[in-house]
Amino acid sequence: MKPLVLFLFLTISTQVIAQSEVDSTGKAAISSQEENQRKAYEQGLSVVPATLNFQVAQGMTERKTVTVTNNTKDTFQLNITSMDWERDSVGKHVFFQGGSSPHSCANWVSYDKNFLSVPPGTSDVVTVTMAVPDSAEAVSQMKWSMMIIATSEEKFAPQKVGKLNVDIIKRSAFGVHVYQTPPTLQNKEIKMLSFSKLPKGDVYRIVCKNTGGVQTRGLFAVELGSMESGEKYTVGTQDIPMFPGQKRQVDFQLPKDLPKGKYSAIALIDVGDDNVPLETAELEIEVK
Repeated sequence: MKPLVLFLFLTISTQVIAQSEVDSTGKAAISSQEENQRKAYEQGLSVVPATLNFQVAQGMTERKTVTVTNNTKDTFQLNITSMDWERDSVGKHVFFQGGSSPHSCANWVSYDKNFLSVPPGTSDVVTVTMAVPDSAEAVSQMKWSMMIIATSEEKFAPQKVGKLNVDIIKRSAFGVHVYQTPPTLQNKEIKMLSFSKLPKGDVYRIVCKNTGGVQTRGLFAVELGSMESGEKYTVGTQDIPMFPGQKRQVDFQLPKDLPKGKYSAIALIDVGDDNVPLETAELEIEVK
């Protein structure tokens, strides 16, 4: 029987989120960037920078570089491609074929090399070119993609799975975010759509949408004011990036040691721009 080929996984280490993630209890966690960079250095392979921010005008071209460093004792064979991606409603990365998304700039991106052989103790540099078409449509909205730097396939000895002989193939990869924001786009705006309690537990959810034209970071928080004592509490602070048009839900868990009683709960979204007003919503809640 012919062996079945199983692609075990393609691990994409994006190492590119610039903020510290905060869990629903409000405790700061290690950021995805810090965690992935830690793993990368443990493996002895690093890719910098983690993000390429282009602001190219209509019909123009700009170049930036990415450096791959190998601190291991082995030579790395690496392939370079582009993929499309989105953040889902809770911020997880979802990947697509390059050039398939309406927000993609993958077809505008080229590399001076698509294959690297990086010996131990050396670095190699890849030049990334962003060439924006000469059309008004090309600069009417922000575009983005992901630069994928992937190891060659690693094959493992066939394994028996039931009656099948399975060949296992493993790959891992680094992802570098590539953003193209036309310099004429400046408007920032995040609108709060709802603020409500979830059915289970003392968890409250903000649902919002980026209605502006550029990627915007919002500082999300819930402020509680006791209607009996007047004491104030802040439940978590989450710093979250959102693409234009993206909807996002952000959950907050009330502290377990919060005193019982009635509270005014105010949800806040602050984009950190004096020209953009705060988004707020208020609920009256009771902690039993």
